[in-house]
Amino acid sequence: MRSITALFAYLLLFVFPQSAAAEQNAKVPWSAPATTQVLIEDRRFTSGGAKLVGTLYMPRSRTPVAAVVVTHSASSPLRRAHLYDHLKTMLPALGIAVFVYDRRGSGQSGSKNAGGDFTLLADDAVAAAKNLAADPRRS
Repeated sequence: MRSITALFAYLLLFVFPQSAAAEQNAKVPWSAPATTQVLIEDRRFTSGGAKLVGTLYMPRSRTPVAAVVVTHSASSPLRRAHLYDHLKTMLPALGIAVFVYDRRGSGQSGSKNAGGDFTLLADDAVAAAKNLAADPRRS
């Protein structure tokens, strides 16, 4: 049994010489600061005559940042749904803005819903993206 343990230790030390220090110095494909300042602002935009309302979570940055528009699941039409919390937390820390809006007919976004018209809902997402594209703080 000792010879198996010794062989295993040999393999770990000499064949795979990774140490904790070496792992810390290895380059990672991305990183995030320990804390991120996030600007949170409500935005209004229109799509097909409907007035829609959302919230932008923008990392404080001196340069323009990328942004994503979050589309809705069938059961979570509101921008404050917990389903989207991980996006609003993680992406700004990585330098990416997040825009979440109330789906047409839900929350503060108009009074008439899309009635299952997925083309209309897709048009709303495109209108949200166009609204963000006009913001000079994003790239």
